[in-house]
Amino acid sequence: MKSRLFLKFLLLLLVTSLSVVILMGVAMQFFVYRNFSDYVVQQELDSLDGLAQVLSLEYQKSDSWEKFRKNLRRWHDMVNRYFPASEFHLPPPPRK
Repeated sequence: MKSRLFLKFLLLLLVTSLSVVILMGVAMQFFVYRNFSDYVVQQELDSLDGLAQVLSLEYQKSDSWEKFRKNLRRWHDMVNRYFPASEFHLPPPPRK
């Protein structure tokens, strides 16, 4: 009789412990994924801010995008400086 009660308590303890470990794993995975996504988005926004500031200064110098339109290599170099690992197709410089 005592051993049956002991086995029931042991089984209950094991199931409870396993449930807690699984729930902790799921919660950690969820929060790590969400926070990592937020981090990646923030890094991209910071890069975009830097690119926007540099492009704004370049535009203010000549009041046009002509130097980028005439020299696409310069445009690509400017964008690649802030997004070196980008695999997307770079759009051409904006038209005025």
